[in-house]
Amino acid sequence: RRSLIAARRLNHTTRMTYALLNLGVAHHLQRKYGDALESYRAGLALAESIPAPELIIFFNWYTGDVLSAQGEFPAA
Repeated sequence: RRSLIAARRLNHTTRMTYALLNLGVAHHLQRKYGDALESYRAGLALAESIPAPELIIFFNWYTGDVLSAQGEFPAA
């Protein structure tokens, strides 16, 4: 969370994107799926604005993984 705050202060989009990815993974591992999805979706929007295709892949992959864990297979 600290890295996200610092990246926002610096207005550094790439760093914010990586921070959201890391935050999402942390939530995901703790099975806080709602928080993970929130981080992944915010990060995906930033990754698409840069653009950063490698990050877009990660965000989509992890979003699908969370949705699958929630039993939302069609959405995954």
